[in-house]
Amino acid sequence: MRIPRDICKSYADSLAGVGAAEANAIMAEWEYVASLYEQDWDYSAKQDAEQWARGLASMQRIINMRLQLDPDLKLWNAHVPQAFRVGEQTLDRV
Repeated sequence: MRIPRDICKSYADSLAGVGAAEANAIMAEWEYVASLYEQDWDYSAKQDAEQWARGLASMQRIINMRLQLDPDLKLWNAHVPQAFRVGEQTLDRV
């Protein structure tokens, strides 16, 4: 899935005139959101072991970012495919 241009612009605009700490937080969130768009959401159905392993490693990285940056799943639900959106509860395995 391609990252929508308006999302790219929004994050780029957010960096204007901020300090280093705030810029780091914005960039961490951007990396998380970009990863959601770049994820192979069908990795678990892959027959090729390398594709499956890459998808799993990527998902594990996303989960680690989500736990730190998105505990309420607002960004998750806003940027993942409809089939992967979750309710208000925080899931440990998503």
